Amino acid sequence: MDPLQITVFSMGGVIIDLDGSFFIQLAIVLLVMAVLRQLVFKPYLDSIEARDAKTDQTREEAEAVKARAQALAERYEATLAEARQKATDARQALRTEGNARRDEVLGEAKRVSNAKMDAAQAAIDAQYEGVREDLKGRVDELSGLIADKILGQQGGAR
Repeated sequence: MDPLQITVFSMGGVIIDLDGSFFIQLAIVLLVMAVLRQLVFKPYLDSIEARDAKTDQTREEAEAVKARAQALAERYEATLAEARQKATDARQALRTEGNARRDEVLGEAKRVSNAKMDAAQAAIDAQYEGVREDLKGRVDELSGLIADKILGQQGGAR
């Protein structure tokens, strides 16, 4: 055997021969590719494109919903801040009104108590003047009694 034959046998006995069967096999491969392209690859690629389109559409819808939710959250926060401000204003108004009412009630109580104190002071002053006038009239009598008592003790001690 010559070296070419030894090499061909060591390759597993595969001999490439271009004859008419090659073109038949090529035609079969091209036909199978065309059929598979129409029946398998094209529907598969179309389904992937449809899936990508739906994914993009869903992503856009999600972004729109997210933007709407953000707008609603901002509106909620603004409304909440406004309500808090109104509550603070109302609380301040009530506090001011309460302080004014307290001052009014305290002022009235002071006026009433001052009037009672003035009346009591006037009664005490009148009573004081009455007792003073009574004592003025009895000064001579009391001084005589005191003098008799002092002289009576001294006279008795002699």
